[in-house]
Amino acid sequence: MLDAIAAIAAGLEPSRTDDPTHAAELVAGVGACILTGLEPSQSSAATLAATLLGDRLRAGPPPVEVREGGDKDPKIRVDGAHEVPLPLHTDGFTYGLDGPDTMVLLCERPSEGDGASTVVDAYRVLDALAADPGGAELVRFMCDVEVDLTAPGAPPRRGTLVSTTPSGRRQVIVVALRDHIRAVPGPLARAHEHCIDQVAEVFESVRTWAPRVHLAAGEALCADNYRVVHSRDAYHDLDRRFWRIWAWSDDGRPPPEGRLASDVRYVTEDPAAAGG
Repeated sequence: MLDAIAAIAAGLEPSRTDDPTHAAELVAGVGACILTGLEPSQSSAATLAATLLGDRLRAGPPPVEVREGGDKDPKIRVDGAHEVPLPLHTDGFTYGLDGPDTMVLLCERPSEGDGASTVVDAYRVLDALAADPGGAELVRFMCDVEVDLTAPGAPPRRGTLVSTTPSGRRQVIVVALRDHIRAVPGPLARAHEHCIDQVAEVFESVRTWAPRVHLAAGEALCADNYRVVHSRDAYHDLDRRFWRIWAWSDDGRPPPEGRLASDVRYVTEDPAAAGG
């Protein structure tokens, strides 16, 4: 089942455009695109949410530098995390259902020859699963069973992995880190943990099969973060640099309270710290 699902879901290769209006249309229509012709810099990244969403922008915190998985992440040099691929994931999953509905990733300096991105339409994965008797059970789990999405040090969060927003959008959450998702305690917890593992296996199979996308300097991946999941391959150049922007539009869930960033470093148990 997994290979068939992967083959079906592996077809998302974002179109390139240098027109922000067309880029927004592509994100709304197919989930993702690559906006080209940009200045590869932090100042350029700082305007991208407004450029893409216009007056639909409700919250657009400053961009963060991404070398590994987060803002100046020390894992890149301490643990060599750049030497392994990232799993497919929804950005901002630590915010749970309150995560950003738009993600933009601007390349300032690629790692030549490696570090490619993988972009997958999670809706297509769900539809392929739903067409298979075994997969349909997994989709029901994702839609109906609440799980614990509390990240270490973050406020308690629960929710289903697939939900519908007040505006009618389907929201999919795929968690990259296994310690950020667990079953809610109860008599079915063991069975639900198995389902969580199955979800991870499906998306890892999809990541393996999906085509790779190489972003050049001055190109930005723009994605519907409720629909599209992404990852990156291992890379060698420790000076690789991207700028990540998270944004909340008027068609998504309301932005969470407190200070926002395009990173989870302000998701904390302490509301005063979050708002500082």
